[in-house]
Amino acid sequence: MSNVTLTGRTVHEPGTSRDHRGDVVRDAACHQAFGGVDAGRWQETDQPVNCRRCLRLVAAQPAEPPPWEELPLFPEVGSGDIPASSS
Repeated sequence: MSNVTLTGRTVHEPGTSRDHRGDVVRDAACHQAFGGVDAGRWQETDQPVNCRRCLRLVAAQPAEPPPWEELPLFPEVGSGDIPASSS
């Protein structure tokens, strides 16, 4: 997806949010106070992102998933992950 802008000056990372009905709508990733803006007013652009909040969000996201496997929070008894009780 291309970057998005409303005014042509500030370019945002594209994102989504939920409207008052709970529907997913197009929005800026930073969710900068654009409440009530018609999702159709967003314009796609190839200009680089210059919104400071969007840039911080993108920099904070890990580029790749961590190299280790995620362990189950509640392993099943008898699966070998936890010892069975001896009582």
